[in-house]
Amino acid sequence: MLDESSSDKITLQTKGGNMALRSIRSRPVLLHLAMAAVLASCGGKGGSPEEPTSEEKDDPLWAVDMKPDMEKSCKQGDGDACVMLGVMLHEGQGLPQDPAAARAAFATGCDADKAEACFLLGTMMADGAGGPEDDAAARAMFEKACSGGDPGGCHLLGMMMLEGVGGSEDEEKARILFAKACDDGEPRGCYVLGRLSYDMGGTEKDMVDARGLFQKACQMGDGGSCLMLAIMWEKGEGGDKDADMAVLVLQRACELGEDDACEAVEGKGLEVVPPPGD
Repeated sequence: MLDESSSDKITLQTKGGNMALRSIRSRPVLLHLAMAAVLASCGGKGGSPEEPTSEEKDDPLWAVDMKPDMEKSCKQGDGDACVMLGVMLHEGQGLPQDPAAARAAFATGCDADKAEACFLLGTMMADGAGGPEDDAAARAMFEKACSGGDPGGCHLLGMMMLEGVGGSEDEEKARILFAKACDDGEPRGCYVLGRLSYDMGGTEKDMVDARGLFQKACQMGDGGSCLMLAIMWEKGEGGDKDADMAVLVLQRACELGEDDACEAVEGKGLEVVPPPGD
């Protein structure tokens, strides 16, 4: 939590020095990344359904008309079609919401070695959506997704290893996975790796490393990383101290939907920019 008792300071309160990592089940990872998976699934194997145009998306019958083709392509091993079908069923986009059917579609896509399908199946298994909750099976799906090149899978596999969920605890391997996810464009991998360095706080190098990771993830649009970066600018941790820069980064964190950052901005008497979609 942020402490706004002083309008000139931004401080991070931690409990016993422990890292307040965002857990797998508390994060709404499925919706955001499922939509990214839909966009990434266009143009797959020949004969697979193409991404709908803006006009088709506005047509309430498009999904109903396309569902038989998507189901057929998915059963024939088209992982892209499975991802698209699963997302539409999970989110109720043009089709009745059916988490169990969505989970089955992702399972078929994962069997066809579609990394995004394995990732999405893992999130549903971890959440207990559309079927039983199964941490060990979710961990296996994230491992397959990561091996297939999905950075979100690497991040969540790392989280499960870090916390010993669904299998043994292994911080060293978790760090490797976070680094891979970060390098492949997953900002949450950068964030967690940064928090591990920040909360360790043993050397100046730890702080320099943490600051670099938060900056990278902030530039990729991760609000929590922007918040941490603002704190480090304010305190001069891992680099220069600059209160004005801290405020700018804090406002960016608020724009990205970080409630603590918005509260701190309000405490400084600055304008609060609502998150996108509000």
